[in-house]
Amino acid sequence: MDDAPLDVDVLVVDDDYDIRDTMQEVLAEHGLRVAAVPDGHQALAWLRANAPPRMILLDLMMPNCDGATFRAEQLAEPDLRHIPVVLVTADRHPDAIGKKLAVDGWLTKPVDLATLLATVRRHCSPRP
Repeated sequence: MDDAPLDVDVLVVDDDYDIRDTMQEVLAEHGLRVAAVPDGHQALAWLRANAPPRMILLDLMMPNCDGATFRAEQLAEPDLRHIPVVLVTADRHPDAIGKKLAVDGWLTKPVDLATLLATVRRHCSPRP
């Protein structure tokens, strides 16, 4: 078994398996390397153990460690705070929450796949 840190483009953090799996599959089909975890605690553990992804797609409402708690902890860690975060939420006011959490953008559930891909492409330019 290889214990080398993973080099991925996108970390998907969502407690809903179907949403997490769909985003992971769609992004992988478009040539992106994707990792996915079900909550903020696991996301922080993953980030501390691996090379930083180019961006994070972050659900807001999750058990154990929600998106707001994750974001606060991410911003408090110098090695993690630079990673762009796009909030993925069913909340009716994603702009207000996004500004409060200082994220780089937001997508509203149900997520339109074309919008998802366009958003990810903005943050994941081709590697040199």
